[in-house]
Formats: sequence, structure tokens, C-alpha cells
Amino acid sequence: MNTSKERIHSLAHAYLLSSAICAAAELGIADSLWDHPAQTLDQLANALNADRRSLFRLLRYLVSHQIFSQNENGSFSLNPEASYLAKKHPESIQGDLLVATGPRWNAIGAIHEAALHGKPAFDVLYGKTYFEYLSQNPEAEKRFNVHMTTYTQDEDRLLPPLLPLKETDTVMDIGGGEGQFLNQVLQRFPNVYGILFDLETAVSHPKIQQDQSRWQAHGGSFFDSFPENTADVFILKRVLHNWSDEDCLKILKNIAQAMKDGSKLLVIEGVVPEDTSRHHSKDTDLFLMTLFAGSERTEDEFKELAKKSGLEIVRTLPTPTFLSILELKKI
Repeated sequence: MNTSKERIHSLAHAYLLSSAICAAAELGIADSLWDHPAQTLDQLANALNADRRSLFRLLRYLVSHQIFSQNENGSFSLNPEASYLAKKHPESIQGDLLVATGPRWNAIGAIHEAALHGKPAFDVLYGKTYFEYLSQNPEAEKRFNVHMTTYTQDEDRLLPPLLPLKETDTVMDIGGGEGQFLNQVLQRFPNVYGILFDLETAVSHPKIQQDQSRWQAHGGSFFDSFPENTADVFILKRVLHNWSDEDCLKILKNIAQAMKDGSKLLVIEGVVPEDTSRHHSKDTDLFLMTLFAGSERTEDEFKELAKKSGLEIVRTLPTPTFLSILELKKI
């Protein structure tokens, strides 16, 4: 047996397993089994309003990959892997999977277009940016917001204790969505005041459980100017990697303009290692190539962006996640 051929063949067809897992999430198989464990095929097909034979073929495939279990009597049930597909699981990844359908999935299958044209595969396929698509499709935008909340939930819990903050700082989370990360920061630092900054559609229903006297929501675009002298610490978490160097410079220059003496900017992003080692940032970088004009960047690339924006990197802090915390100050 040619093991190299078998390996590349298996890797090349991994999209089938990815699609099957996403299909299970879309159909709600795990949700049904969470509420009513150990269901027969007929019970599941009726509950999901699905074709019996096709549903069996999907489940048979997933069971063979140890995702879902089939019992001796033929009924199906959740196993540890499948349980994460259920919405009611406290660490559910369902929201992360439901976003990977339709146009987004098509773009992932067209990475070669990005390599050929030097712009996101989504733009090539659909003649618009992914963000423009979201603005025109409320259901897709809703799924995207849920996806971001799900995808970053571990980071939102692990990162706040590592932030170099003073107890009385005013912190502005730029592009902070519905505020789940800022909520964790305020919980970790009980005397910090928070400002949630994002588009009006994102901050209109903030998910912050802290005393409202400790935070405010501000709708706006980070491509416009910020109110000056309003924050001691600005945070950009998973923002810059979505944008081109040109757009990143606009964002960073606007922040630099708003920073007062002694202010700092914390850029929280994956930092791509210069060597050939496997690193999660290299995976996400290829994914970004399908949807966005941005990319994951090396530390030298961050230094260059900072310099052109009137900023400099003071230090880079590692974290238990694949993200790093880059601390910047005005030059």
C-alpha cells in the first residue's frame, strides 16, 4: 500500500466529512437527540421532517467516523463528539457550523480563485464582499454574529486575566460585537469602565451583564474618527485580520489620533510564525483568503503597520490560545 498516496487521498476528501458534520448541525440531529436520547431512524426522520433513507445514509457515515453512536437495537444517540453539535450544550459549536453553508461554503471550495486573482474567492464568485452580502441578508448576518460568539467563547474566558490593565482604566473594545468579550473584561476588573464600539446593528442588543453604570455602547464605524481622550486602553480583538493593509492603516491611524498621553492599544490576533511549523494561524489565514481582503500576519508585518500608523509595539504577550496580545503605544 502506498501510504503517501492514501494519506493525500484521505486529506483531499476531508471536505466530505466537514460537509456531513455541518449537515447534521443544519438538520438539528443533535438537538433532537439531546431532548430525546436513543431515537430510532423513524423517530428521527419524523422529528426532523427528513427523508428516511437519506437520513440513514448520513447517520451511517457519521457513525463510522465516531460522530454519533448506533446502539445494538439500531437506535441512534449522542456520543461526546456529537453532543457539541447540540445548541443546548454549554460549549456548543453549532453556531460555528451553521454559518458555513451556501455562499460561504462555495467560497471555501474556490480557494484557487483567490490564488489566481489575489482577492477573496467570495468576491470573485459573487461580485460583492462578504460583509456586503451579510448586510443584504439578515438571516446570514444573524448566523454570522452567533458564529463569532460561539467561535470565541473560550478566548473570551481565558484572555481577560492576561490583559495589562490598571484597575481604574477606561477600556474601549473596538469591533466588540454584542459585547461578550467586554463583559468578561468588566467581570475580571471590577473597577474598569467599558465602552463597546461597533456598528449600530451589532451594539443595539449588547450582551453585557455588568452594572450599566460601568459601561456604555457606542455605534459607529472604525473607519471614521473616534472621540478623542475617551479611553486609556483600546482593544482590537480579531479585527485587523479581516482587512487589507490599507484598511488596517485607516483603523490604526484613527485610533492613534484618539489616544491620549499614556494610552495603549492592545491588538489581539494570531501571529504567524516565520518557520515552517504547523500553527493554527496558517489554517485561519487560508480561510480568510476565501472571504476577506485581510490575512493573518507575522510580527514583522504588525510592526510595519504600527510604524506607518504612528505607533510601535512595546511587547508581545503569549496566551493559552493561538492568539497573542500585542501592546502598542504612540511614537
